[in-house]
Amino acid sequence: MLRALVVSLALLVCTTLSTSTFAAESESVPQRINKARAVTEDIEVRVNAITSLVSITADDENNHKVIDALVDLVKNSTDLFVRIAAIETLGSIQANTIHEARAKYLDTLIAILKNKDEHVNARMAAADVFRKTLEKGRVADNDQVFKPIIVPIATTKSEPADLRVICIAIVGDYGKADHVSTLADLLAEESTQIRSAAVSGIMSLILKASDAQIAPGVVARLIDVLKDEKSGLPLRIATMKLLAQLIRDGNANVERNVQPLIVKFAENGNDDALVLAAVESIGIIASDSVPTLKKVYAAYFDPKNIDNAKDVPVRKAVMKAVRCILAHQVELRSPDMTTVKGAVAIAVDAIDNDSNVDVKAAAVFALRYLYPKRFESEQKDACLPLIALMGSVKDPALQKKINDTLQFITGARPGSEHDQWIEYVDTRWPRPNAKRPQ
Repeated sequence: MLRALVVSLALLVCTTLSTSTFAAESESVPQRINKARAVTEDIEVRVNAITSLVSITADDENNHKVIDALVDLVKNSTDLFVRIAAIETLGSIQANTIHEARAKYLDTLIAILKNKDEHVNARMAAADVFRKTLEKGRVADNDQVFKPIIVPIATTKSEPADLRVICIAIVGDYGKADHVSTLADLLAEESTQIRSAAVSGIMSLILKASDAQIAPGVVARLIDVLKDEKSGLPLRIATMKLLAQLIRDGNANVERNVQPLIVKFAENGNDDALVLAAVESIGIIASDSVPTLKKVYAAYFDPKNIDNAKDVPVRKAVMKAVRCILAHQVELRSPDMTTVKGAVAIAVDAIDNDSNVDVKAAAVFALRYLYPKRFESEQKDACLPLIALMGSVKDPALQKKINDTLQFITGARPGSEHDQWIEYVDTRWPRPNAKRPQ
C-alpha cells in the first residue's frame, strides 16, 4: 500500500511539472512575459514562463520586446531563481535564435560577473552564457569580457572555485596558445579542482594550435602533477594524456623523459586505471611502443578468467593502441616495418587466443590499417587468422567486421562467406603445402 502511494505521488509530481511547462509554452508570448513579471505569482510558475521564452522568434522579439523584459528581470527582480532563469534564457536566445540579443544584455551580465557581492550562482550563470556565446574575432568580446573579466577570475584564488572552473574552461575554449602559460601557473595551486580544470583548458588550447611550442617550465609542471600521487587519479590521468598529445604534436620542449615515464606507468603501474591511461596515451603518441603493449597485454591476459572486468578494458585499449600505431605508420613516408610487424603480431595473437568478443573485435578493426600496398608482406599473415575466425565465430556483428576488414586489407570483394574468402586466399597467395585457414 505504501509503495503504491509513493509511486502515485511520484507520478503526480512528474505530471504536474510537465503540465506546467506545457501550459507555459501553450500561452501567448505576452501572457508568459506578464507571468514572469508578476511578483505575486508562484515562483515555479514564473521560472517556467521565463524558460519557455527560449523558443521565441524574431517576430516575437520585434512585437513584444522579450529581451528587454528578460534584462529587466535580471536587473530588478529580487528573486534569485527568477534572475538566474532570465540569465540562462538570454544566453539560449543568443546562441540559438536571435544572435543580436547580446547587444541588449551585455552590460548587465558583465556587471553581474564583475560584482563579487552578487550571489555566486548568478555569476556562474552569467559566465555560462559567455562560454556559450563568446565569438573569436569579435573585438567587444575580447576587450570587454574575455581579457578584463574572464581571465582575471580564472586566475584569482579568492574567487569561488566553481566560478573559476567555468572561466578556466572559457580560457581553454576562447583563448590562444599564449594562454597555455596562464593556465599552467594554476597547476601550482593546491586545489585539485582548479588543477584539473587547468589541465583540461591546456588540452583545449593545444588541440587548437598543435604547432605551438610549449615552454619547458610548463612541461615540467605537468610532469610534477603526473608524478604526484596526491594529485588524485583523474587529474594524473588527464595530465598523462595531455603530455601524450604534446609528444604526438612533436612539441620540441617536451622533455625526453616524458615518454619513458608513460611507458613505466604502463609496464610497472600498480593501479589498473593508470595502466589503462598509459596504454591509451601510448595510442595517442602512436610511436614504437610495441614491446610495451605486448608486455601489458600478457599481464592482463588470464586464460582462466578471460572476461575479468579488470583485465578486458586494458586488453581492448592495447588493441586500440595497436590500431593507432598502424594508422600512424600509414601516414609516414617511410614506415617502420618492424613496428608494423610487431603490431600485427599482437592483434593476431588476440584473434587466435583471446575469446573475449570485444577484444577480438578491437583487434579485427585494428588490422584494417594494413590496406596500403607497401604493407603487403603483412597482409597475408593477417588475412589467414581473420578467415579462420570468420569460420568459427557466431556473432553476426563480428562476422561483418571481419568481412569489412578483409575487404579493406585486400581491396577485394569475393563475397561475405567463409568459403569464398578461402578460395580468394588460395588464388591470391598460393603456397604449396601451406596450412589453409579452416
